[in-house]
Amino acid sequence: MILFDFSCTGCTTVFEELVYLDEPNPICPHCQCPTTKILLNSPSQPSDPRMSELSIKFRHSINKYKNSSKESRPTLDSKLGHGNNR
Repeated sequence: MILFDFSCTGCTTVFEELVYLDEPNPICPHCQCPTTKILLNSPSQPSDPRMSELSIKFRHSINKYKNSSKESRPTLDSKLGHGNNR
């Protein structure tokens, strides 16, 4: 689970929520609106210039994962090179 900041599109409330990446965005705790968006924050002045690039890559990875179908998402075994040959 990852702690993310969310913003409600109905009442503009900003709130934190622990979520799994494959879960839909949570419902607003203030107005119960089901339409919320994730807020991805990056450091204002990274100490290492590569951090800005990493933040952008992370943002793209999260969006790509959330927009993919569950069937097309890689499993942990495939990421580790285990495959299905157990």
